[in-house]
Amino acid sequence: MMPLPPAPLARPRDVLRPVQHPDLSGLLTHFCYRNRPQPFVPPGIQGMTAQQRLESILWQGKLWGFTTFSGGVPAVCFTEATLNGLNFMIGRRFYQPWGLVFDRQSIYDAGGGKVSGRGTIRPDLPANGSYRG
Repeated sequence: MMPLPPAPLARPRDVLRPVQHPDLSGLLTHFCYRNRPQPFVPPGIQGMTAQQRLESILWQGKLWGFTTFSGGVPAVCFTEATLNGLNFMIGRRFYQPWGLVFDRQSIYDAGGGKVSGRGTIRPDLPANGSYRG
């Protein structure tokens, strides 16, 4: 099953400028599993291994957003860490090496946005937390 193309947005999106900071990547990584309590993730997903979570994402063709540790609206989380940063996250921050890597522009074009301050809500994203890209 092929994933659906991103839903068209009401207005054209800008082209993002290239990443120039040496500690940031132009690629965004979504890790499928982190070894720590995740109270807002449904039990069916909590019971999956990292490999099972990745397989589920690939078969469904979508990422599901969940409330994060800080609360608020559901979100799909990515890191813009470099390869060295990813190695650190896997080695010392309890992430398992299972995930998806996306070009920053493709996430932006699919409706993703920057992390912003507390209480900011994206009304243009589906309320059910399901995002296709």
